Amino acid sequence: MNNELATSKKAKSCWPVLKDNEFWDEFFFRIGNGESLRGVSKDLGIPFQTVWSAIMIDEARKASYEDARMSRAHYHAAKIEEILEEVESGRIEPQVARVSIDARKWLAAKMYPKFFSDRVQLQHDVTVDVRKQHIEELRRLSGERQENKPLRFLESSRVVSEMPP
Repeated sequence: MNNELATSKKAKSCWPVLKDNEFWDEFFFRIGNGESLRGVSKDLGIPFQTVWSAIMIDEARKASYEDARMSRAHYHAAKIEEILEEVESGRIEPQVARVSIDARKWLAAKMYPKFFSDRVQLQHDVTVDVRKQHIEELRRLSGERQENKPLRFLESSRVVSEMPP
C-alpha cells in the first residue's frame, strides 16, 4: 500500500498532465472509440503503468474507465455489423471477415461481459433457517407422541427409523 502511494505521487509529479480533467476526458473518449489503454498511453508518450496507477487510485477515474470499456465494447460490436455489410457486398472475403469478427466478439465480451459474453451467469441466494426447521420437527414429534403414534425420525424428507411409543 505504501509502495502504491509512492508510485502514485511519483506519477503525478512526473506527469502534471495527469491532474488535468480535460486530459482524462480525451483519454477515456479515445478508449471508448475503440483504442486500447496501452495504445493511447503509448501514443501520448506516458508509460502504461503510470496511467494505470493514476486510474486505479482514483474512484472517479475507475468509474470513467469502466464506462469507456463498455463504450469500447459497443464500438467493436458496431464494427462487426460494418464488417458483415462489407462481406455481404463482396468487398471482404468471408474467411478474412471471420477472423476480425471473432477477435472483436472476444474483445467486446472481455470489455463488457454482462452484455456481450456468451456465458450466462446465474446467482441464487437461498436462506435456510435451521432453528425454525428444528422447532417444527420437535412440534411434529411431540404431536406424534401425544397421539401415541410411533415416532418417525426424518432425514432429508425420508424416514430413517421408527420407534414404538
